Amino acid sequence: MIRLAAALLLLAPVLSLHKALVMAPLLSLLSACLLFGLLIRAPARWGLLRSAMTAQRPLPLLFAALLLWIFAACFWSFDPLFSLRSLAMLIGTLTGGWLLVVLFGRLPSDRQGRLAAALAIGLGLAGFSMLALGLLERSGLVDIGHLLWNMDADTTVVALLVWPAMAWLAGSGRRRAAIGLLLVCLAGVGLAHDLAAKVALLAAGSTWLVARWRPRPVLRTIAVASVACCLLAPLAASLLPPSQESAEWGWLPSSAHHRLTIWSFTARHIAERPAFGWGFDGSRAIPGGKTHVPVVRLKGCAQNAAPIEVPGYGRPVAGDCVAWEESLPLHPHDGWLQVWLELGGIGALLVALLVWRIVERLRRRPATPAVQAAQATAAATLVAGLIICSVSFGIWQSWWLSSLWIAAAFTAPLFREPDMES
Repeated sequence: MIRLAAALLLLAPVLSLHKALVMAPLLSLLSACLLFGLLIRAPARWGLLRSAMTAQRPLPLLFAALLLWIFAACFWSFDPLFSLRSLAMLIGTLTGGWLLVVLFGRLPSDRQGRLAAALAIGLGLAGFSMLALGLLERSGLVDIGHLLWNMDADTTVVALLVWPAMAWLAGSGRRRAAIGLLLVCLAGVGLAHDLAAKVALLAAGSTWLVARWRPRPVLRTIAVASVACCLLAPLAASLLPPSQESAEWGWLPSSAHHRLTIWSFTARHIAERPAFGWGFDGSRAIPGGKTHVPVVRLKGCAQNAAPIEVPGYGRPVAGDCVAWEESLPLHPHDGWLQVWLELGGIGALLVALLVWRIVERLRRRPATPAVQAAQATAAATLVAGLIICSVSFGIWQSWWLSSLWIAAAFTAPLFREPDMES
C-alpha cells in the first residue's frame, strides 16, 4: 500500500499540469490506502487511530459547527438540491483530509519519508516540465494555454506543496536536493502564466526566511492578518474605486482589473444579506452576476475597430479598446468574500475562528529547534495558501481543498521530535 501511495504522490503533480481535479481522487485514494494498510497490518492500532481522531479538539467541533451552518445555508440558496450535493462533496473531502492527516501521522518515520520523497520527485518533475514548456513558449514553439489548459492550477499545487516537501528532504540530510527542488519550482512557476502562484511562492519564501529566525511572531502575524482579511473583506471591497477609474491604471493587468470589478459587485450583494448570505455554493446564481460591464482600457489598444458608445464614458471609443467584464463568473475569486456572500457574517465568523485556532495551535508548540523549523515550514505553506485563497479559485473546489489537506498531512509530523516513535 505504501508503494501505491508513493506512486500516486509522484504522479499527481505531473498529471495536474493538465487536470488539477486529480488532486481530489488522489486524496481519497491516499486515505483509503493508508487506512487499509493500518487495518490489515496492525489491527491493534485501530484504538490509536480512534484516539488520534478525537484528540484535536476543539478543531473537530469548529468544523462541525461550520458544516451545520453550511447545511442550514443550503436551504435558502437558489437551488437547495445543488447546494446539498455540493455539501456532500465537501463533507467527503473534509473526511478524507482528516483521515489522511491522522493516518499519515501514525506511519513510521521511514515510511513517511518515502512518501515525502515521492511527492518531492513529483513536484520536481512538474516544476521541470513547466520550466521546459515556458522556455519553449518563449521561443515561439508552443502555446502553454492550448497545450495544458489547466496549468495555472498546477502552479498553485506546486507553490503550496513545495515547502513541506523541502522540509522532509532537508530533514533527511538531502539539503542539496531540497534547494534544487525549490529552484526548479521557482523557475517553472516563474515561466508559467499564473501571477497569483508567483506572488504566493515569493511571499512564502520570504516568510520562511523570517520565520526561521522568529517563528512565533510570524505565525501570530499570519493569524491576525487572516482573521482581519476574513472579517473585513466586504468593507475593503466596498471601498474599491469604480471600474472605469481603476481601468486607467496602466500597470494593472487585465485579469487583476477584472478581479476588482468582481469584488465590487460581490461587496454590494453582501451588503444586501450581511448576516445569512445568499446560500451555500450559490455564487454562480447571484442576480446580475452574468451581466457584462464595459470598461475602456486604452493602453496597448490598437484602436482599429469602429467606435462605439460606452455608458458612462464621455466619448465614443474604438471597439477593440472596450473590455467586457462579467460581474461574477461562478465565484468571487476571493475565498473570504465567497464565504461572506454565501454564508454571511455568521459563516465568516466561524471560518475566522477555525483559521485562528489552527494557526495558534502551531504557534504554541514548545520552542525546540525541530519545532521552530516545522513552524517556518508551516508559516510558508500558510502564506502560500492564504494568498492564493484571496485571489484565485472557488474556496469549495475539491481539488483545492484536497491540496490543502495534503499539505497539512505532510506538515503536521514535522512538529514531532526526531527521536519520537510513531
